[in-house]
Amino acid sequence: MDKKKVYTLIILVTVLSTEILFFWYVAPRMPIRRIVIHANFEVLEQDIYQLARLKPKMPIMQIDPHQVEALLNAESMIQEVKVKRGIFGNLYVWLRGYNPTVALITAEGKILFLDQDGFLFSSEKKTGIFPPLLQGARLESDEDGVIRLHSSMRPLLYALHQLKESDYLTHSNIAGIDAVTNGDILLYWKMSFIHIQTKAIFASYVQAQDIQRALVVLQILEEHNQFFKEVDFRTNEIVFKR
Repeated sequence: MDKKKVYTLIILVTVLSTEILFFWYVAPRMPIRRIVIHANFEVLEQDIYQLARLKPKMPIMQIDPHQVEALLNAESMIQEVKVKRGIFGNLYVWLRGYNPTVALITAEGKILFLDQDGFLFSSEKKTGIFPPLLQGARLESDEDGVIRLHSSMRPLLYALHQLKESDYLTHSNIAGIDAVTNGDILLYWKMSFIHIQTKAIFASYVQAQDIQRALVVLQILEEHNQFFKEVDFRTNEIVFKR
């Protein structure tokens, strides 16, 4: 056997031995390094650790992808999930679920969410960025008993979803939203922003650009020490209320 074939054989044996050593000894002991998440809603690594009952630095080969999928599927926020172990300590998680647009607080103090289509769901998710808090929401149920935000209030969800897609900074500055009603009739929305004392009033058919405009106006006013209780943006003529 010539030297070239000997060297080639040595290289192949070395590579094969290295792979066997890695997959049979190193990989099973390698700790989880990072959770790589692909999702259509806000979710952090801490959420996966919590919901899937994982421990930081646990060996990656001790993680059962099917068990993780089952635990994540038990979360009502999640509709589809796929989990795969990767090399070098990476755990890959693909999620599709309800995208929370607003949060609600029940009389019992429980937090519920509405997705962009107004469907109600609960979640054990405790980290990440939470959507604005909606107060005074009216709910309705269809013939199948599915609970949903009342049709008269759903334009708000479309505006918020559109704003989140086009101007995330403005969307993330929304602190809370109050529905002001007269019986079953929605009169207007009252919105508060983070670090802004003045509240903004919007028509029931509020649009994303209305919210963008309002935040800019309120920021300019307060930068010039002009503080109001409310500013009404329901018409082109802005009304200030002290």
